[in-house]
Amino acid sequence: MRFGYKFWALCAVSGFCYNFDLYCGKSMQEGLHDNLSLGSSVVLQMLGVVDDPRSHSIYFDNLFPNSDLLMRLREMGFEATGTTRDNHLKRCPLKETALMKMEPRGSYDYRFDINNEILIVRWLDNKCVTIGTNYDSVEPICNVQCWRKVIKGKSNVSQPHVLSTHNNFIGGVHKPDRLVSKYATSVRGKKWYRSLFTRVINMTCKCMDYLQTDP
Repeated sequence: MRFGYKFWALCAVSGFCYNFDLYCGKSMQEGLHDNLSLGSSVVLQMLGVVDDPRSHSIYFDNLFPNSDLLMRLREMGFEATGTTRDNHLKRCPLKETALMKMEPRGSYDYRFDINNEILIVRWLDNKCVTIGTNYDSVEPICNVQCWRKVIKGKSNVSQPHVLSTHNNFIGGVHKPDRLVSKYATSVRGKKWYRSLFTRVINMTCKCMDYLQTDP
């Protein structure tokens, strides 16, 4: 990332923030993982506060995961699942996206790396979604309600178990983002760093609220 800053956060499914980092460029801690991508380095850095990896499952979106990260997390004891981009698959022989789009909605293809115990699944919804995991499975297949433009209503679409699990737990980071945006602290001035300062205050207030309502 050449310009701007990123606010990385590690959150529970409830939205409580356990760790965060303001990213403005490569840091000394990131240099400890020079053999990994930026996304992978961020995940490992955020998980540094976790004492017992086997008590937690980690979910992230397609900015972060690749097969190397999933293998590293498995070695550390973390169960991890995340959507991934095609250029992160390292020639995984999944069915091509163009071919899958010709199949019925709900179709899927998968490959399992026996040596590294990594599962990669590609599922067709409105578009193809590719997901990787180091512990979850394809089965049992479940049905989900998806909107269909043709019938102007919802219908049942089959979905692999790994995607269903991921969708149930991925929203932890979005909850505090939504609340911080809705109840933002107002500070006079136009300095660019004021938004960073108020962001930390807002995040702290939301975490205190979570502790009060669900200690």
